[in-house]
Amino acid sequence: MANDGLRLMDALEVRQFHVLGVSMGGMIAQHLAAMAPERVRSLTLVMSSSGAVGLPAPAPALLQLLARRSAPNREVAIEQQAELLAALGSPQVHDDRAALIEQAAVAYDRAFNPQGAKRQIMAILAEPSRVDAVVHDNDWSKPTSTTAGRRFSPQFVQCTLTHRLTSRVAATSQATVARASEASRRMRSTSTYSVARYTK
Repeated sequence: MANDGLRLMDALEVRQFHVLGVSMGGMIAQHLAAMAPERVRSLTLVMSSSGAVGLPAPAPALLQLLARRSAPNREVAIEQQAELLAALGSPQVHDDRAALIEQAAVAYDRAFNPQGAKRQIMAILAEPSRVDAVVHDNDWSKPTSTTAGRRFSPQFVQCTLTHRLTSRVAATSQATVARASEASRRMRSTSTYSVARYTK
C-alpha cells in the first residue's frame, strides 16, 4: 500500500509531499517514509504503532472483540462494530451509543468485508518493527509529529519511534491526549500545524 501511494504521487507528478497516517495508515506512512525518504517532507502519525519488539499486547478484552466470529447478519454486524468502536474510543465516546450505531451502520453499508478486516489484523500482527527502517537506515531527519490517546501512547509510537526521533530530529513533536474532544483540538494545534508550517 505504501508503494501504491508512491505510484500515485508519480502519476500526479508530485515529487515531494507531506505524509499523514492514522492507525494502520500510520504504519503504511512509516513504510512510505522508509522507501522514499528523499520525497517525504514531513511525517505525521496519529494513534499508530511502530511495531517495535517488546511492546505490551492489547488488552485481552479488545483482542476478544477482534477475534469474534463473523456476524450472521447486518444487525449483529453493526452491534459488534459499535462495541469495538466503544472499546477503542475515549470514555466520552462510550456514552453516545446512538452515534456509534450510526457510524457502524454507515461503515457496514459502505463496504462490509469481515475477511478483509481479519486479513488487515493479521498483516499488522505479522509486521516487524519499523523503527530502524525509518530512523536509522535512512538517517531520518525530517519534521515528525506523533499524536495518540493517553491510554495507548505509552505502548505504541511514543515510547519507541518518537523516543529515537527526538535525539536527531529538531522538529519532532509529540502529543498525548486524554479524550476525543481534546484530541481534535490538539491535532489542530500540533499535528496539523506541524505539517502545514512546512508546506511551502
